[in-house]
Amino acid sequence: MLTALAAFAAFAAAAQIPAEEELDEDDYVLRSAPLPAGAELMAQVRSRLPAEPVDLSARVSTHDPATGKKVEFRAEAGLRFGEHPPAARYALTDAFGAVREQLDLTWGADGKAVYRISRGPDLKEAPGVDPNAPIDGLEFAWSDLSLSFLWWEGAQTIERDRTKLRSCYVVEIPAPPGTPGLAKARLWIDRKETFVLRAQLLDAKDELVREVEADSIEQIGDVWMVKDLEIKSHPSRRKTRIVVEEVKRLSPVPAAAENQEGFPDAKSQ
Repeated sequence: MLTALAAFAAFAAAAQIPAEEELDEDDYVLRSAPLPAGAELMAQVRSRLPAEPVDLSARVSTHDPATGKKVEFRAEAGLRFGEHPPAARYALTDAFGAVREQLDLTWGADGKAVYRISRGPDLKEAPGVDPNAPIDGLEFAWSDLSLSFLWWEGAQTIERDRTKLRSCYVVEIPAPPGTPGLAKARLWIDRKETFVLRAQLLDAKDELVREVEADSIEQIGDVWMVKDLEIKSHPSRRKTRIVVEEVKRLSPVPAAAENQEGFPDAKSQ
């Protein structure tokens, strides 16, 4: 499921943003057109995940749920979505760069996430750790890094909407039976570029559990990725902010590409 550190994954979709152009569809015609199938939209979202290996580092600020005090630390991620099965590694580091905990994830074709959590100076596997339980002293759990919903079945496109001045399709996906504390995911998917700009996770009462929204994106070579992400935990409404500081694509980037920052022009959306 997508929540606290999702900037490292679901939102890090490789999306080539087009240059400004004239409106290609009349607003009325667009509103009257049938909504695209949810399964097709999710397949396009998955296809946007970078096939080449990508390493990220970020600054994270959150809260200690016991004291309410602000906590800052660093995190690193290695994304290997092009592997079979897709895989990712996430590490939380202390102020000196030493890894305090590490999560290794793989995803099956059914969307089920397989967790392996390691702790201690030798990063020994810690069996029996509940990935849904909050990490000691932090606002989020390891399960918040899982992207299982990208492979969940039953996606339905329910409406059109706008977020961050971009035209989006809103998709709802039921959580598989037995998913702790969640009933469904609601995603705002950019209409033209099919990457996720906003996400909500809801429980069986249709109440928010997590809300995730991209504040800014940045062009790294020819790829647009989230740079600044805000996550709200509910019902506490405490915020976690993630600022991606470095992205390493382990494949050549065109030398002519220029770096830019901020959301691409959405006048044509």
